[in-house]
Amino acid sequence: MGAPGLEAAFTPLSIVTGGTPEGAARPGIDHIALSRHLRPERVWGRPNDVAGHRLSDHDGSGADIIAVTT
Repeated sequence: MGAPGLEAAFTPLSIVTGGTPEGAARPGIDHIALSRHLRPERVWGRPNDVAGHRLSDHDGSGADIIAVTT
């Protein structure tokens, strides 16, 4: 994660985009945090460079999110 204590600030949420998401070139700086009522079905990343064109200063990330039913 980033700054010290960042993860604690999101308690009790689950950060599903920590580390380097599949498809990204490096760890992300934007994160998706979910409550216990949601879970990721799939998490992915997108590189910031496509076909030699820089799209952003950092890689992107996304997630397919579904509701947890109990």
